[in-house]
Amino acid sequence: MALLGLGSKLAGDVYTEDDKELLYTLLNNLSVAVKNAKSFEQIRQLNKDLEAKNTDLKKALRELKASIRKIELLESVKANLKKFVPTTLSQLIEKSPCGEVPQLEERHASVLFLDIEGYTGLCERLGHTLVHQIIEKHFSVFVETIFANHGT
Repeated sequence: MALLGLGSKLAGDVYTEDDKELLYTLLNNLSVAVKNAKSFEQIRQLNKDLEAKNTDLKKALRELKASIRKIELLESVKANLKKFVPTTLSQLIEKSPCGEVPQLEERHASVLFLDIEGYTGLCERLGHTLVHQIIEKHFSVFVETIFANHGT
């Protein structure tokens, strides 16, 4: 908002039409200047708000990237540990990732231990790929029966 006070001319003359036209032009320019100043302030505030939001977004992006890295690491650990953790146990963990233990129950169980005598020497002579194939061949004899009885 702007206000312009106007008194009589210093020379004592009456305002002419040219004087009035000049005053209207000045008032219009003043009105435009006030509107521009208001717009400038609004733009400045919007830029300030935008900078704050950009800062928040950058922080959220960093946190998201850190979370993704953690998930990738956990997935990698999970993939590597899966080789050593029985499938039944893996399924229990996946069903309860917060660590809640399912209802404990007492059961009769059979445990079968299989061992290959001279495993290290066998790996050295035949290589791990061939030894792995031999182990799978020998274990496969038991696997169907174990799985059929809900074993691992």
